[in-house]
Amino acid sequence: MRQYVEFAHAIGVAMRNNCPTIEWHSWKYVSENVKKAVMDQLLVSVANVENN
Repeated sequence: MRQYVEFAHAIGVAMRNNCPTIEWHSWKYVSENVKKAVMDQLLVSVANVENN
């Protein structure tokens, strides 16, 4: 459960870092360059969680 919560938090942080003024409701409306930036940030977050 802890890993799920940390992962969900990482998603929120990644979205706020890349879309700070947007309230998004669906991943399909996010532009491709922002999706890539978010996914890259999530990979780093997941790697950090796995290493701790």
